[in-house]
Amino acid sequence: MNIFPGNVLIIDDQFDLVYKSEEPTDPLQLIQWNNFKKVKNLIDNQCLCYSTISNTTDIELIISKIKQYCNIRLLILDLDLDESGDVEDGDIAMVKTIIKEAIDSFGYFILAINSSYDEKWDEIKNELIDEFRVKGDNESIRKISFLNIFSISLSKNLPDIEVEILNILSNKFSNELVTQFEVYVNQAKDAVLNSFIEFDSNTWEEIYLNLKDDLDSKEHINLTINGLFFGLLRQYMVNSNYSTPDIDHPKKIEDIHKQVDPILRKEIIQGFNYLHNKNNYLDKHPIWTGNLYYDNLASFDSKYLLVITPECDIAQSKSNGVTIVQGFEFDVPSGYDPASYKADQPVPFSVEVAGKNGKNEWKPIVEIENFYNKQGYYILYHSSLNEKHVILDFRNVKRITNLEKLKLDLLLRVNEPIITDINDRFSTLFNRKGIPRLSPKKYLRNL
Repeated sequence: MNIFPGNVLIIDDQFDLVYKSEEPTDPLQLIQWNNFKKVKNLIDNQCLCYSTISNTTDIELIISKIKQYCNIRLLILDLDLDESGDVEDGDIAMVKTIIKEAIDSFGYFILAINSSYDEKWDEIKNELIDEFRVKGDNESIRKISFLNIFSISLSKNLPDIEVEILNILSNKFSNELVTQFEVYVNQAKDAVLNSFIEFDSNTWEEIYLNLKDDLDSKEHINLTINGLFFGLLRQYMVNSNYSTPDIDHPKKIEDIHKQVDPILRKEIIQGFNYLHNKNNYLDKHPIWTGNLYYDNLASFDSKYLLVITPECDIAQSKSNGVTIVQGFEFDVPSGYDPASYKADQPVPFSVEVAGKNGKNEWKPIVEIENFYNKQGYYILYHSSLNEKHVILDFRNVKRITNLEKLKLDLLLRVNEPIITDINDRFSTLFNRKGIPRLSPKKYLRNL
């Protein structure tokens, strides 16, 4: 199996030397030639696709090309881009610009600095880190981590450059896990597309017509087709086997819990549970099951509205309006201490709803969490306007016939299987049958 999931981009004004069959007589060119041969050998042995940018005189041209590439997972970058024999201010400025654009364009990748002046990299990297640190936002912090962990500096005199590049694939569990997943996705795409392309028939046209008969809009059809193809991909990924982290020893498990990145953990939860309405992307689509809206004008207990009407009813316009479950933001502050609230002092709404304990005291945070995890409520983690938790109240339900006309902010769409779990719990609450108890609570013990 190919262990590398994407493509390679090489930015080096001398890389064309690799295509010369005879060794150069110039000593400096010979160093370059040997280095490039090793790099190309790595690419060929790993069956990788690669592109090169050897014209490095125009930074705007380089940036425009970078924006056109996708699925780049290894960027091999020289530092002396004008081959002047030194890394000058102009080179440094170009290298910084290239790296910043690559981070924004490629997502995750390995940055391999491949230069005869590799000792200059630490200076350039530290300057970049200082620039990101000034901004101080979460994205800048992640870029700093990328530079520290997923960038390596290699001399063109290095005898085993191939090994150094491949080692970084497996020196961090997250990188190994993500790259393995992407490899499996690529393999699944080859298999599924090969199996479902037709030549002399109109099966897919018929499928589309069938969907068009049942669904009201092109957006609904597109969602259904996406779901179909994702389902096909999942079939070809059932047997995917991933590496496992070293977590056999209790001490290692304890260390893992201590070193969790809360920002990344939140993003993983959000990515699995929701499709966020970034750049108002979802506003272009019709109302759909799982849409979570925010109503600034509503009372605190009803500011969040979740559509739970089944997709088929929405798509086929069977319903006169949509059913909404309303909720509120979990507003218990960090460091909450119930003893700090005096008798006449108002408490956060989430505390008030959870109520007091048997001692007539406001409940501690553990009991509040248990209260909202019971029947009648559902917690949508990190889903509020401020990325706090939203508490859905299954008893706070209404039907709205003109939701699209209301001035509401669409925050996100709850993904499967979470939305199905919400609907199942909602149905269980209102379809259950209460049975009167005729026997004492300890009756079993008296047999």
